[in-house]
Amino acid sequence: MDDRTLKLLLLQNYQLLERLDPDKAELYQQYKEILREGIVYDYSTMFDELPREEDCIPFEISEEVIEIVHMFIHIGKSIRVSHYEMKVPYYFLGFNHHDDDEWHHARYAEHYLRRLDEQQDLDLTSYHLRTEKKSYLSSYRDMLKVYHPYQYDDYLTYEVLESILNCYTHK
Repeated sequence: MDDRTLKLLLLQNYQLLERLDPDKAELYQQYKEILREGIVYDYSTMFDELPREEDCIPFEISEEVIEIVHMFIHIGKSIRVSHYEMKVPYYFLGFNHHDDDEWHHARYAEHYLRRLDEQQDLDLTSYHLRTEKKSYLSSYRDMLKVYHPYQYDDYLTYEVLESILNCYTHK
């Protein structure tokens, strides 16, 4: 699809939005004018609501967060079904928003956990109670290395749980 076709599609979308959202009709009219007149200088104003490329969450990070959350669901389900008494904490505590290596993970985790089915066996009490998240990404990654060979087991044994949770260091 060439650039002119994309601009035409965007223009048509703004025409529809103008009718569907009367509260923002004036804004959509401005956007249409910018496109019709080809005012490249103002193109960026049409995208003010979108994050900059460097603020977007990469696909790989989303996948990693999902994998970590599902590991904790599996851990929690295994502990509850088998009635194990674990000596170490096994709750998902989240990621650190202020850590340069984890802030993308933290943003995606919030998004994903809002969408996660409440029927999942994931106790988020500790996650919600913590006002300041510590950096756990390296511990989660260590846990995943131990967990991977057992990820398809229905339930994790006490020994496997213990070896996974031993990676869960609290800094």
